[in-house]
Amino acid sequence: MIKLLLKVFTFLAFFIFACKLQAQDNKIVAGLLLTWVDDPTSTMVIDIHTSSDYQGKNTLYYKLATAKTWNEFQGESFAFPFSTKKITRFYLKNLTAAGNYEFTFGTDKTVYRFRTMPLNTKKGVTFI
Repeated sequence: MIKLLLKVFTFLAFFIFACKLQAQDNKIVAGLLLTWVDDPTSTMVIDIHTSSDYQGKNTLYYKLATAKTWNEFQGESFAFPFSTKKITRFYLKNLTAAGNYEFTFGTDKTVYRFRTMPLNTKKGVTFI
């Protein structure tokens, strides 16, 4: 059952798995993709798509939703093939299982959120 849930979670994680909390007219982020590597309870990979002419900081700010202090993380950028977009990738490790996290990118004040997978899946996993 856990293997099936992990497969479903893997499939659905390839879709946009972030909720927009705040609107902004001047958008820096053109798209998001969240998934994980190794362990879905403690890692998250965030791909942020921007225009190729974006010259701002490639910095992700993230925190547990209940925390007051933001963590700063530098990403690796590369051109998106056959596109005018650029991808900046952030590989977050040592996250809390079933943790609700918030993140922002660069100078964009839009706040997004994600949740890591719980250790116990007996209650099931819900995607919103």
